[in-house]
Amino acid sequence: MFKCTMRPGREVAVVDWSVSGALVETDRQLRPGSRVHIRLQIGDHSVAMSAHVVRCHVCALHPDRGVTYCGALHFDERCLALRDADSRVSEIGE
Repeated sequence: MFKCTMRPGREVAVVDWSVSGALVETDRQLRPGSRVHIRLQIGDHSVAMSAHVVRCHVCALHPDRGVTYCGALHFDERCLALRDADSRVSEIGE
């Protein structure tokens, strides 16, 4: 569904999202209160935005990949453009 990168270009997995924030999984710990810059891409539509980390915790331990962290992000601005792009992609896929 989404491709998401967090500056400086590390891919993160989007678990859930809304127009005001996202829940992501990453191999790096995110410090609550810190600011991050992300680029969300769906289909051919891409949006760059800043967010702050609300919380972060260990969500999985893998013998080969190490620790996976789950972080909650709150966007500085609502992301209505991405919601609209998601609707268009969903309609095309049906």
